[in-house]
Amino acid sequence: MFVLTCRQSIFDHHVDRGAGAEAEPRIFEKTASCETIVARQMLDELEALPEEYHMPHELLELILSAIAIDSGGLTNDKTTDADVETSRRVLKRSNWSKRELDEVMEHLDDVLSDAKKDLDDLSVRDLIRRDYKGDLVDTPSPRTPTVSLGFASIPYSLDEQIKRTEFEELFDWFAIHAAWTAEVGVDIDICLNKYKIRENGKKKKIREVVLVVRDDVRIDQAQADSLFHVVKEALENDKSLGLKPWHRAKELAPRQMVWTHESGAGRKVIRPIVENAVMGWD
Repeated sequence: MFVLTCRQSIFDHHVDRGAGAEAEPRIFEKTASCETIVARQMLDELEALPEEYHMPHELLELILSAIAIDSGGLTNDKTTDADVETSRRVLKRSNWSKRELDEVMEHLDDVLSDAKKDLDDLSVRDLIRRDYKGDLVDTPSPRTPTVSLGFASIPYSLDEQIKRTEFEELFDWFAIHAAWTAEVGVDIDICLNKYKIRENGKKKKIREVVLVVRDDVRIDQAQADSLFHVVKEALENDKSLGLKPWHRAKELAPRQMVWTHESGAGRKVIRPIVENAVMGWD
């Protein structure tokens, strides 16, 4: 989601959950990339000016890169006509204007997909930060009208991440996680890990959900305990996920929980479950 605070505008390609009702413009549209909506608005406003200002080609090529990686080079199932048309408009203004759109987007997707997988040298902090999304969620509580919620997506198991810490211990991972979430001011943080194992000669996808609730940002300890219970219960009660306690769950500290599951559900499935639990918490 892109929020332009100078004009109180919202551009989002996820489900409209009612945030920023007075924003203008306020656009919620299903596209492969949110960058499509932002770029289209930018170009519409630029072309409506009596005299256009110069737009750096680096910016235009960065926009194309963002759309390419989100849309699989304009070829995946999420790609919409808006993604294609906006990419074509941006390409015409870029240094790649003489090249075919399909060729440019396929090349960008290939290069960026390879770079996206090159994670061997990243620290635990970097892995948490690399694909992190945060938002403020409204609650019915007059004491705490908003809660900060964060989601990280990490393509490694928690066991593998622990090996990347200085002491290779469970507490070390959570210490790194605590430092990062304190830095960004998060109340509830969810890390969604995914990895593959080999079973009976075949690769099997495994996912993990790590839940942590802090008590040093907007909520006190009693509120944090309550909120942790509400979110934990919401996740465990969703039978479609089929959550099972992680093999070291008994070693976790208060307001920490880790599950494994094989449902294939990622952030787009789990995030609404957590948000609905928070919005119903009082």
